[in-house]
Amino acid sequence: MSTISVQVKVDNFLLKNSSRLKACHEIVEVPEQSSISTLLEIIGLNKNLISFVTVNGERKDLAYRLHEKDVVAFYPYISGG
Repeated sequence: MSTISVQVKVDNFLLKNSSRLKACHEIVEVPEQSSISTLLEIIGLNKNLISFVTVNGERKDLAYRLHEKDVVAFYPYISGG
């Protein structure tokens, strides 16, 4: 099966909660036709931590199919303290 490369962007909170990511901006290889949901599994990030996702600056749902060189940004829920 072929793979594609996508750029993943997360903040420090999500970075700390990912079992795979080592940096806030990272290139990740995923199988062709992968969805954002599949990407979350690959990077080891719980979808319940995600408020919303953008791909190339446009808000998308978790079923969106990724394409080569997409830039995927994950945004956590905001909490106060």
